[in-house]
Amino acid sequence: MQALNIATAGSDNDGSPNAFAQTAASAKKPISTERLKIGFEKSKDGQVDFMRQILDKHELTEEQKDLLNGLIFSQEDHNNG
Repeated sequence: MQALNIATAGSDNDGSPNAFAQTAASAKKPISTERLKIGFEKSKDGQVDFMRQILDKHELTEEQKDLLNGLIFSQEDHNNG
């Protein structure tokens, strides 16, 4: 299979072990809810890049996504109210 360059699972990486390592390294990691809250608080203080880095590097659970949405809408209501 390798000699014929036939992928049996996942995407074809042309037999390159580096391609597999890059894919594994680029996978997002989980984040604690506490750290997510800290990131949101920092973003309210104008440190938006901090929150962007968190979202780029970490995979959120559905509960964390719901929490973040609630915090964002709560903040918007506070700013508009």
